[in-house]
Amino acid sequence: MSSLYRNTILFCLHLVVLGSAVWADDPLPRVLLLGDSIRQGYAPYVQSYLAGEADVFAPSDNSRSTANALSGDPYKLLGWLGGEPWDVIHFNFGLHDMEYPNGCTFPPDDPSLYDPLVPLGENPGEYQYNLRQIIDIMRAHSPDAVLLWATTTVVPPGGNRLPTDPPIYNAAAATVMNEYGIVTDDLYSLSVILRQDPAMYPPGYDVHYTVLGYQNLAENVSDSIREVIPEPATICLLAFGGWSLLFRRKRKFVFVYRSLR
Repeated sequence: MSSLYRNTILFCLHLVVLGSAVWADDPLPRVLLLGDSIRQGYAPYVQSYLAGEADVFAPSDNSRSTANALSGDPYKLLGWLGGEPWDVIHFNFGLHDMEYPNGCTFPPDDPSLYDPLVPLGENPGEYQYNLRQIIDIMRAHSPDAVLLWATTTVVPPGGNRLPTDPPIYNAAAATVMNEYGIVTDDLYSLSVILRQDPAMYPPGYDVHYTVLGYQNLAENVSDSIREVIPEPATICLLAFGGWSLLFRRKRKFVFVYRSLR
């Protein structure tokens, strides 16, 4: 038996075993969604859109700021991560980090009130420092997980956040994500488009969205997750090809081998 013929059979056997195992008992990829009330709004739709493709989980509570994620003993973040490792973690922190004290007016009469909850600061700021800690904890918990960072969405005028802050915080986060090689799901750019349609968000000052707005965000999140989760169907297709090759007669293999020489 030639080495090419033998290696071909071994390769086909490998595909058959791998593909058959996937076909028979394929656990769906485990996906975790972390973030504030915006995430709470789109999470149910992501779960629906990815049904049959991934098992999507999300904490019932609002993750709020990076400081909140790293509060408690043990950290709240560890509770959200749970015991089992994840295949994909889609996460965001920002809207609550950039909150100013209640009653703060812009520009504030007292400049000392101009400090947000988690400031950007200097080299690095608290926000970036916290993001690095969060990423390190997630990677330690799920070393094989794909991390997807979601940019912070639009802030309308009139509340306790500056409308100019999301791009600034997103830029600070981008520096951290680039350092870690983490892919970004750009929800901010989508939210800019959604804010042009009053059907997508409630009237007045509100950082949240209507059902239609959350569905649009969820479609974007779902597509981003689809790009990184495994595709068992591809493996099964290869396995089917392996089965077909295995059941060919020996002279068929020889014919292919001779044709390639």
